[in-house]
Amino acid sequence: FPRIYSTTEEWIPHRY
Repeated sequence: FPRIYSTTEEWIPHRY
């Protein structure tokens, strides 16, 4: 799926 939410994922290091 296209990364639409990447607007915040660019500068927010998401760790699972």
